[in-house]
Amino acid sequence: MRIKTIEIIGFGRWSKQNFLVDRQLQVFTGPNESGKSTIRAFIVGVLFGYPSKKAHQNLYTPKDGSQYGGSLVIEADHQDFRITRIGRTKTTLKIQNLTANQEVVSPEKWLSEQLSPLTRETFDHIFNFDQRDLNRIETLTELDFQKLLLNIGAVGSTQWLDVGQDLDKAADKLFAKRSTKRPINQEMQHYRTTQKTLESKSEDLVAYTALQNKIDDTNQAIKKQQNKVKLADQQYQNQYLLLQKYDLFYQLQQLRQKIARLKAIPIISQNDVSQAQSLDLQINHLQAGIDREKKALNITKKPKNSDLDYDQLRLMLLQIQTDVQDYHQTERQQEEILTAIEDIERQFSDEVPSVLSAEQQQQLTHGYNRKLWWLTGIFGVLSATSFIFNPYFAIILLALAVGSGSYFWQTQKKYQQQINHILKAYAPLNQQQILDIQLDLKQLPQLDEKLDQCDNLIDSQRFAIEQKLNAVQDSIETHYENERPEILINQLLNELQKRQIEEQNEAALSATHENERLMSIQLQQSTLQKRKDDLSELLHQYKLVDVNELLVQYKASQEQQQQQQRLVDLNSQITVEEQQILSRYDDKMALSQNIDHLKQGVQKERTILSDLQRQLAQQQANQARLTSDDEFMSLQQEVANQKTAILDDFTEYLALKLSSNWIDQALSKASQNRFPKMLEKATYFFEILTQHKYNKIIFDDHKIMVMVKQTNVAFEIIELSTGAREQLYVALRLALAFVINDIIQMPILIDDSFVNFDGQRKASILNMLMHEINGQQVLYWTTEATMFDTKNICNLTKGVTYG
Repeated sequence: MRIKTIEIIGFGRWSKQNFLVDRQLQVFTGPNESGKSTIRAFIVGVLFGYPSKKAHQNLYTPKDGSQYGGSLVIEADHQDFRITRIGRTKTTLKIQNLTANQEVVSPEKWLSEQLSPLTRETFDHIFNFDQRDLNRIETLTELDFQKLLLNIGAVGSTQWLDVGQDLDKAADKLFAKRSTKRPINQEMQHYRTTQKTLESKSEDLVAYTALQNKIDDTNQAIKKQQNKVKLADQQYQNQYLLLQKYDLFYQLQQLRQKIARLKAIPIISQNDVSQAQSLDLQINHLQAGIDREKKALNITKKPKNSDLDYDQLRLMLLQIQTDVQDYHQTERQQEEILTAIEDIERQFSDEVPSVLSAEQQQQLTHGYNRKLWWLTGIFGVLSATSFIFNPYFAIILLALAVGSGSYFWQTQKKYQQQINHILKAYAPLNQQQILDIQLDLKQLPQLDEKLDQCDNLIDSQRFAIEQKLNAVQDSIETHYENERPEILINQLLNELQKRQIEEQNEAALSATHENERLMSIQLQQSTLQKRKDDLSELLHQYKLVDVNELLVQYKASQEQQQQQQRLVDLNSQITVEEQQILSRYDDKMALSQNIDHLKQGVQKERTILSDLQRQLAQQQANQARLTSDDEFMSLQQEVANQKTAILDDFTEYLALKLSSNWIDQALSKASQNRFPKMLEKATYFFEILTQHKYNKIIFDDHKIMVMVKQTNVAFEIIELSTGAREQLYVALRLALAFVINDIIQMPILIDDSFVNFDGQRKASILNMLMHEINGQQVLYWTTEATMFDTKNICNLTKGVTYG
């Protein structure tokens, strides 16, 4: 049973309050008078009934007049139930199955079955305690504390111990060795005195003695018959007790048959299951980590423009630089040609004239033919000379001289006109300059042609450069607004260098990340394989394949162990001899018939005893008549009365003593039957609580001792400190709750205890409550909760987890 929600309608200071309860450990914290103990009393009240006025307990009447009572939402048999108990004097109990959404028909019976075999008393003795329970240890004597620890395994032992102590004290009041004040001691002294007086006056006792002999014989027969009655009654009682145990015997037989039919399942330890679950969780975690790393490795972003060929682009830019140089060279050629053309054109005031013909060049070069003028002069001189000697010949020569002179004059006039025309066309150059510039004029068409070629080449070069630069810019997805290709080339070279450095850095960083992921994958794969090998090795021990099979087999082995434990518990309640006797009967009816037969035998033997007792009474009456008038009779009667009184009182004394011893032995035996399992767990708890100072609890008959771990020195209980005593008591109590968990599961309620624990040991008990009491729900009330996880804390003053 686990508590999930506490719903208080009205109880003490609480009204209309709900508290959520953690499945493992729930801590309620708050100062004194904050209502901690009220919640604990409410839980016990809902389960076992609210307190009454007759019990002289706090009734927890609601302070605001709310309706008395409330509910607990619990988990039982893998279902949720709401147990509602309303009203203190006329209580109504209602139980609803929340999982099936239906009301339980017989709530009292259902709750009794769920709590069985617990009563309020046994619940308080095992699962419910506070500092007052621990404080009582300090007031106990060594023997009392010894008995308390020895009998902690027997439910309800404290009350039986009180009964045993009362019986022992009552017996000591009746009789004690070397005492003259106890009633039996005084009666025996009086009996001896009266017996001596009777012996001194025993005259004429022949008849009395003879009758006394008969009385003695009758007494002897009565004793024998009493033994027969006792034996028959003992047989009857034994058979009757066996009848009460027949149902347990029947369960034992059925359980043995069930276990015999089941296939033996190897026992799987909790540590192996926990280790397998941990390994399986680690394997899944490692595999998920590897998958994440591989996925991250596959989707890792490649460095930007990682497909660029920087060397090729840089070579292209260098080639473009060469093209730019060629372009500039062409521009310089263009400028040189333009300069040459301009130099030629600059020499003329008007348009550039045509190149002189060879004749014109000849005219400018040689000028007018003066030889012809000399010839004309010669003709004139000859004619004048000849005129003296031969006038006719002189006239002819003269005519030739005039004719040639006229021709030469006309020729010189035409020549001068041509020269003038040339000079006009070549103005302001002189003849020599004109002749000198003829070569330049001849080259001018070539220069014009070269200029056109340069223009075309410049255009084509500029276009090619622009195309190549645009191609480079498109490749690196960058465009600069600059008309000068030299600057643009430098900018692109710088950009390429920058990009290449960035990509190299990104590539280096990416490679580093990739290597780190690869190393991480390799490391995780190595760890994963190791965990798989460990898990496979662990599963191989049980010849299993996976963790699910292990869990299934573990659950089956737990059930088998529970059945085996139940078998041990049943065997502990029925001795081997009792089982042998019960096995002789076919069924319970046959045993009942035998008991009836034994009962008839007891009645028969008692009838015979009654006859003997009547015979003895008659004999004693006859004996009394023999001495009725004598003082001897009075003394004899007094002696008999005293003897009877002594026997009765001593019988009572023995009964009290034997009852006290029987209670001690019975409780001790009950403890010993449960101690082997409880002692192992209690030793483990006690070692934790004492910071590993004590590592062993020694159980020897009626004595418990604890052993110091470092020195192996054993200490008796009386030698321990108050805190250590409390820690031993708590360890045994928690161990008992833990051991009987397979029979009855109930939450442990602890109210503000452990005040005598020092800081470290208090931390140990709190840590143990949080982590060691596996599968056991614990509700802990305290004034301080700094050592607990805040998620498990309900602050009663701040309302952290309740509505």
